[in-house]
Amino acid sequence: MGGAVAERRLRPLWDAIESRQYKSALKLASALQSKHPDAPYVVVLKALVLERLGKPDEALALCRQAKDMQPVDDMTLKALQLVYHRLGLLEESTLAYENACSKDPGNMELLISFFNCHVRQCNYVKQQQVAMKIYKHTGEEKYLFWAVCSIYLQVRPGNAAEKQLLALAEALLKKRIDANGLHDLEGLRLYISLYLAQNRIEDALALVKGETGALFNIPIERLKLQGELLMQMHKYSDAVETYREILSISSDDWTAIMQFINASLELTGDCSTVDKVALQLSSLSLSANETLERLGKVTDFVSSLQRLETTELRRGPFLAMVEIEFRRLLYGSEGSNATMALAASILNYFQRFGHLAGFFSDVKPYLLVLDPRSQEWLVNQLAEDLAALADTAGPIQLLRKEISACQVQEYTGHLGGDHLEVVRRLVRLYKDNLKYSVNLDPEENILGEEFLVMAASLLVKLFLQTRQSTYFLEAAAVLEFGLHLRRFNSHFKVMLVSLYSSIFATSLAVEWFRTLDVKNILLESASHHILPLLLAAPHSSALLNDTVKFHDDSQHEVAEMTIMTYRHGNYSKIVEFLELKERLENSHHYLLVRVELSIFSLKDKVEELDALEATLAKLENGNDLLKWSSENRLATLSFNEDCESRPWWSPVPDQNFLARSSPCSTQEIAAIFPSSKAKAQVTATDHERWRASVKRRSLVPRLLYLSLNALSFEKDRDERREELRQHLEYYLKSLDRNWSTIDDFISECKVVSDHPVYKLKIPRHLILLPQDEKLNLDVDAQLSILLFVLGWELASWSSSSEDRIVHLMALVGKTLTTGATNLLQSCDDTLGFGTGMPALVKVITEPVSWLALSAQAWTKKLQPSSKKKRRGQSETSEDTRNPSRIIDGLRGLVASTTSAIERVVLWLTKRSGSREEDEVEALLLLLRSGSGSGVVELLEGSSPFAAWKAEDLAARIVASQREEVSRLGEVCKSRLKILVKPKF
Repeated sequence: MGGAVAERRLRPLWDAIESRQYKSALKLASALQSKHPDAPYVVVLKALVLERLGKPDEALALCRQAKDMQPVDDMTLKALQLVYHRLGLLEESTLAYENACSKDPGNMELLISFFNCHVRQCNYVKQQQVAMKIYKHTGEEKYLFWAVCSIYLQVRPGNAAEKQLLALAEALLKKRIDANGLHDLEGLRLYISLYLAQNRIEDALALVKGETGALFNIPIERLKLQGELLMQMHKYSDAVETYREILSISSDDWTAIMQFINASLELTGDCSTVDKVALQLSSLSLSANETLERLGKVTDFVSSLQRLETTELRRGPFLAMVEIEFRRLLYGSEGSNATMALAASILNYFQRFGHLAGFFSDVKPYLLVLDPRSQEWLVNQLAEDLAALADTAGPIQLLRKEISACQVQEYTGHLGGDHLEVVRRLVRLYKDNLKYSVNLDPEENILGEEFLVMAASLLVKLFLQTRQSTYFLEAAAVLEFGLHLRRFNSHFKVMLVSLYSSIFATSLAVEWFRTLDVKNILLESASHHILPLLLAAPHSSALLNDTVKFHDDSQHEVAEMTIMTYRHGNYSKIVEFLELKERLENSHHYLLVRVELSIFSLKDKVEELDALEATLAKLENGNDLLKWSSENRLATLSFNEDCESRPWWSPVPDQNFLARSSPCSTQEIAAIFPSSKAKAQVTATDHERWRASVKRRSLVPRLLYLSLNALSFEKDRDERREELRQHLEYYLKSLDRNWSTIDDFISECKVVSDHPVYKLKIPRHLILLPQDEKLNLDVDAQLSILLFVLGWELASWSSSSEDRIVHLMALVGKTLTTGATNLLQSCDDTLGFGTGMPALVKVITEPVSWLALSAQAWTKKLQPSSKKKRRGQSETSEDTRNPSRIIDGLRGLVASTTSAIERVVLWLTKRSGSREEDEVEALLLLLRSGSGSGVVELLEGSSPFAAWKAEDLAARIVASQREEVSRLGEVCKSRLKILVKPKF
């Protein structure tokens, strides 16, 4: 062990590493290395310490030194593997194990570790080879399964060797089974997977139904697999009998109930949602009469399930009646009777299970199938049922049924009456029933929290229709009140994160998002709630770094879980782990965060041109990001965002109706309000838009590098200019504005000024629109494009293009000045503050920063002392270009930019100079004015819990917004310092 080093000498070094005293550990390791220079274990431990001290190059040199010693002991190799993993060089540790195995080919421990190395690298061919070698040495069944599983993982759609690989895997298993039988359930599952991959369903079914099927230790699991295989073979009558047997054992199994209905109707496709069922029924081969007859038999069987005596609470057989009526409606007699029958089945289900929290989610898919008349009838019947229960049911059961009824009313658009009165009624219902939650455990949710969700949703709807700030504040107040009593309702928090993000109250939004305890895989699926706000901030957030760390760690963790799965023989889980690994590797969210962090790293270095150029160099001058977002990578992106949890007014991360500055029409509200949310799903169009967006962002560092160096390229000037043109045209095309070239971008225009030589034209989309439309413009992106176009023009600067260049500079300055003015106007309203502020922050932190840096870089090259003859230019030839004109244009551009930023600073100073108490009072005036619903008075009324005060909410909103004002003020001041650096 460790060469000739005794364990007692290694112990102090181990202790120092374990206690993270790395400086002491380095001294101990150096001392041991001097005494034992030929001990590879000591060398590796020293490399480990150096890596922990942030010296990767020295650590790598020592690892290579240790590897050259060709160690064969497992302790040294494992330590070496650990360091190589931390350095991101897994292939090096694999080579070390390969060398050790060649020296000691009969060492099973080394061979298994060598197999694990290939698992970490997903090298399935090498896995297969090593697993077969281990199997030949040991003859143990599990190692054969390792080899077969490795072969199975090599199979990919379109793989030319797919049939041969599957045949090889099957032959290996069959030979073993014929000789020794099959004794492992996971081995059976693997065998079945091989048959299914070859579409040999009948052979797979024979395995399940035969003697080997006895390996299933849970009979119902065997029956379910048998039913699925029968469905795939279209043996529907046999499948019906199989599912009957399953339901006789477990009558509340909803999946089995659905499959029983599908088998009865001879439907094989996906029937997981209402829309998919409708699609399947549209291609139903049975006649209408035969379909209804079979549904009658299904009804009889389900009724028999309902009559079974049991002590368990079973919803499945009763919800099945709703599903049956739904199918009758889709493929039965048309008319009101069918829809009324479905409504009646929902009413029956409500009478039995309306007091359960899951009632609404159970019936929600069926509610929108009802016609308006049936919906109205159902709502009225629910109200009558509640009235009849008023004197007989217990108060808590009645409350829960009332919650279910209100959810149905809201979802179908039948809450009834004036919206403001409905809001007050919902809040009263919540407060009046607080007495039943007084004795609940502090970590239990209060009864009736759904009332507050509905009240807040209605207030947001009113705000979108009227743009009255009072409704917005009241919605926030309702949710804050609910969290004041119990801080565990994630629905409240998600809604508040969206509300506060829309008014750029960043600290409040982040505060509530952090209480959601988003970590591990939730960083991938739930960060979209806060991500747009974080990306609009002046500086990067720790959450972005947490996301990258999670993804980096997950690659290692998934690999280790896969190794553990092999070790324990859970082969059916291996594919799941590898699919998870692929989804995380190809994650859109991960790519977006990496790109944005790279851009943040540039924005953090804008105060010094040299520092920014060094940061660009670390990104390979922007080429790294282009590799990350290559066409192949974009095509394989996985979108893991859980958009089902988003508020209805912001169905996807890049769409938020709260950000609009004009009221939404009745039609727009009808399209997004809760009743249509069942239809709202992330579409392929959304995915294409997100791909284009992340590609555009990944172009920014490269465009910046090419633009900064527009006057510096000499050898490959034409090549770099062409590259800049291609990137710009890709950027323009992806905006979906019918621009395919830069000339299209310039030619779609409106004349804004006349010039004796050149008529300057401005693209229509850059013309600042009226107040109610201008916020649809991505001002920072427009300015960046113009700036990069300016760099493209400078890259081919000639005397004939000077007028165009000078006027393009004027256009940039005019667009920036006008854009900043309009964005400031959008921030003047108390709550409108948030709609313009994110755009203003991006304008200051990106295009203004790029402009200041470009001005520095360009003026250096334009100064007479730095003028050089171009390659190939003769001594007598004259350069007719006039640098002074370009310098004058740059001077004017910097002056107009400085003036615009100073105007922003003046506005920010005025805003921050106002008394905080006055701003709080203004919000309180809105909250307590007669223009809203008056719900705040109800919230502040007496309560069995701690009192809530509207003053606290107003003070927190004002403090959060003032914090953003202060932060932007600091950014503006830093940019003003940069703008004085160009030497004209």
